[in-house]
Amino acid sequence: MNGTSAAELLEATRNFLLESVLPNQEGFLAYSTRVAANNLAIVSREIELRGYIDKLDEEIIRTLSLQNKGEPLSTTLARALRDGIIQVDDDLLEYLRKRTMRSLEIDNPRYSGLVLAQDRWEKRGLQE
Repeated sequence: MNGTSAAELLEATRNFLLESVLPNQEGFLAYSTRVAANNLAIVSREIELRGYIDKLDEEIIRTLSLQNKGEPLSTTLARALRDGIIQVDDDLLEYLRKRTMRSLEIDNPRYSGLVLAQDRWEKRGLQE
C-alpha cells in the first residue's frame, strides 16, 4: 500500500457507499447498501480493537494457567469452569467485563446496553 491504512480504505469505501451509492438506491438495494456500509464500519472497529481483545485473552490464559488447544477461548473457559479446574473470581469477572465491552464496541458502539454498562461501571470505578 502507499501509506493508506486499512482503516482509511474501509472508511473511504463506506463513505462512497453512503454518500454516492445510497442516495441513488431504493428498497432492498438501499437496505443492502446500508448493511454493506455498516459491515465496513464493524470491520474497521475490529481492526482497531482486535489487538486489545487478543491481549486480554492471552492474559487470562496465563493468569488462570489454562491450556488452550486451538479451540475458542470461550469453550476452554466453559470446560474449565464445568470441570472445576478454575473458579469464578475477580480476575475472571474483570476479563469477561472488559472483553464483553470491547466486543460490543466492535459490533455497535451506539448500542444502548453498552452505553448503560459503561455508565454503570464508570460510576463503580471499573472504567479503564
